[in-house]
Amino acid sequence: ISGAAIIISSSYYSDKLMAEYENSCRSAAKQIAYHVDPAKVDLYVRQGEAAPGYLEAKQHITRVKESTAGLTYAYVYQVQEDGCHVVFDIDTKETPGAKPGEVEPFDAGFSKYKEDLLAGKAIEPIVTNDKYGRLLTVYEPVKDAAGKTVAYAGADINMGQFVQDMRIFIIKMLAMAFGITMLMCAL
Repeated sequence: ISGAAIIISSSYYSDKLMAEYENSCRSAAKQIAYHVDPAKVDLYVRQGEAAPGYLEAKQHITRVKESTAGLTYAYVYQVQEDGCHVVFDIDTKETPGAKPGEVEPFDAGFSKYKEDLLAGKAIEPIVTNDKYGRLLTVYEPVKDAAGKTVAYAGADINMGQFVQDMRIFIIKMLAMAFGITMLMCAL
């Protein structure tokens, strides 16, 4: 009974924790998308910091990254056939952000979504494990006045904390089950 309770509660906790991570990541991606002027995306890619409004948008995106618990990366990409053209890429302590206009190749975890991204469609949150580590990624379309997707706002949360939270939860459940078992044996 204790084993079944641990398995069921761990599964429920895992689902709930993943939903919290997804909500946090989705909220950050929506805030990032809100601060990007879709009419200036092409200008931002070509001129970078010299483009009017670029630095203000970058400051807003940086604030979103810093104020969202657990958010590892915040960026905006213009997806094209040859890869992801950087619009914004916020620096982290470990990884400096790419410069506007640089082309990032498609990550292997996104290859099956390439056609949807090129078509400007929304995609579900993705968990990848690549050179940046195990990440939960949410892409939010940045749409122009006509409703066409001109870029994607991306938000990544490192899943290392998720694994640690799950371990702590399982240890607590095992300790509680052990304690109840010892109490029943003593009685």
